[in-house]
Amino acid sequence: MSLFDRFKKEKKHAAPAHKQKEKEPATLTVRQEQEAARKVSVTKLKKFATGIVAQRILLKPIVSEKSAHLHTLRQYVFKVSPQANKISVKKAIYEAYHEEPASVRIIRVQGKRVVRGTVRGQRSSYKKAIVMMPKGVTLPIYEGV
Repeated sequence: MSLFDRFKKEKKHAAPAHKQKEKEPATLTVRQEQEAARKVSVTKLKKFATGIVAQRILLKPIVSEKSAHLHTLRQYVFKVSPQANKISVKKAIYEAYHEEPASVRIIRVQGKRVVRGTVRGQRSSYKKAIVMMPKGVTLPIYEGV
């Protein structure tokens, strides 16, 4: 049986021979530096420092089945400030992601009426912006979701 053969095998106590690795000339270090610089530039592109305009206008991305379907059509959905207009949303997208949108559409969503027991109320109304990006441009919204 293979289970008991494990205990019957003799252990090898031979010490491995230490071989000194010869370092290649400076081309190896230059290549490593180039790869490290490339990795740093990629991470810097993904994380942008958002300005005051972007923080006040773009409240959060809306992640749903419908917005995921629109993502295949190069369209991204954001919940925006009630005072936002198309021009301010365009500026905020450029400030946050450093990409110029092709077009912006804005929808005012009316809050739904809700009833919880005997208490009646209404959810908050908000504005929703659908931002269309040019071909080949993607925004890192769905990363980490």
